[in-house]
Amino acid sequence: MLFIFVVMKKIIILFLELILLVSCDPARFYDYYITNNCNEVINVKIEACSLNCGTQYAHKYEILNIQIESNTTQLILSDTYFQPLDNRMVEYFFKNIIITKENVTSKINYVNKDLWVFKKVAKFHAESYLTVKSEDFE
Repeated sequence: MLFIFVVMKKIIILFLELILLVSCDPARFYDYYITNNCNEVINVKIEACSLNCGTQYAHKYEILNIQIESNTTQLILSDTYFQPLDNRMVEYFFKNIIITKENVTSKINYVNKDLWVFKKVAKFHAESYLTVKSEDFE
């Protein structure tokens, strides 16, 4: 009788471990790129969330300052999240994106997901692209 109890206990433990292993969502990987289609260098100041993004507890932001040469595309952020791939994540990862060119600041809200081109490049990997044009500074 004790043998049956021990075997049943091991089977139940294995079953629970299997449920926990299968039920965990795998990480989704996001890469964000900015393309500078201007004839001058642009300066990009980013406030990117790095802790509790998208929640009322989001309180840690990284400030990134990036220069992007004319007619180039540059990776500005790589991050992960555990929900299905979604183009709305730009609004989750970024608090603010300010882009300047020759001391002129664009008035466009670059955190708006509709400005980004979302591409699912693999089952758990997406890339999003933002194109900055000279007209953004008029």
